[in-house]
Amino acid sequence: MRKNVIHVGERKIVALYCRISKNIPANNESDSIVNQKILLQKAATQYGYEHTQFFIDDGYSGTVFERPALKQMEDAIRPEWCALY
Repeated sequence: MRKNVIHVGERKIVALYCRISKNIPANNESDSIVNQKILLQKAATQYGYEHTQFFIDDGYSGTVFERPALKQMEDAIRPEWCALY
C-alpha cells in the first residue's frame, strides 16, 4: 500500500482508491472492492483519519490510466487532503 502524506494543520482527510479489472453488473460492487474498502477504511482509522472519501473504479484494468474515479480523485485533491491510499 503506497501512502503520500501532506500535513495540513490539524485537519486529517484521506482519499481511498479501489480498483479491480473484473467487470461486475451495475449497482453491485465486487467482493474484491468491498474487501478493499474495508481494509482501506480500517487503515485510515488506525492512522487517525476521521474523514475519508472513496474513489472506486470497478471494471478497469490497471494498465489503463484513463479511469473515471482515478481522474475524479486527481481533480478532487486539494491542499486540505492529507493522504492518499
